Amino acid sequence: MSRKVCLVGSSQATKDQAEKKIRQILSWEDSENTTIVNCDCKGIDRIANEIARELGFNIEIITQKTLGLKSNGRGEWFKNQELANNHSAEISDIAYSIALPLGTTEKRGRCTYCKKAGYPYNHEKTAGCRTAIKCNRHTTLVVGLNVR
Repeated sequence: MSRKVCLVGSSQATKDQAEKKIRQILSWEDSENTTIVNCDCKGIDRIANEIARELGFNIEIITQKTLGLKSNGRGEWFKNQELANNHSAEISDIAYSIALPLGTTEKRGRCTYCKKAGYPYNHEKTAGCRTAIKCNRHTTLVVGLNVR
């Protein structure tokens, strides 16, 4: 049975910060029957794709271009990027957002996306949470905190 896993999160994360959490998530999946889905954005998306490729996972990158969207100006680019991110989550069986702990970076407050949706928001704001919430099954994992 084939499944799609959306793996997104903080654009501010480094490989040193996120690698352990990404490898933990991927260890729960069967590389032969799982495709990792995201937009290959800076941070978690790219780090996850690099590690997933190394472990033999298929990768599906959703972009404005693959969706046939054209941007005329900065505002439209952001709107179309959000549509591409949403699509990544919507076509996935489960979505994970990997967030940084509060206080990791300057000027990043608590996650307003999770707060607004009624989920725990004890982590820094990341658009990865906004994306993951679009999937029926989703969870946010905070770098450095244990899960399962």
